[in-house]
Amino acid sequence: MYPLHGDLFSCNCAYALSYGLLLLRGILYEAKKVEQLRLKKLNKRLTEKKARCLNEEDLVLYPLKHIGV
Repeated sequence: MYPLHGDLFSCNCAYALSYGLLLLRGILYEAKKVEQLRLKKLNKRLTEKKARCLNEEDLVLYPLKHIGV
């Protein structure tokens, strides 16, 4: 016996919904990975920038010749 049209439709609809949810889950997972990589790179750049700003040469006080001190 063949399933009734309503049963077949509900089965296909449920299959399509579950497939759509799996697809959405995969897209969100990939977006999360991309966001984590972007934040990791941004954090690395900020850390390098801070390290460059905190060199010992930057902390040395040079005599101020131009104001006669």
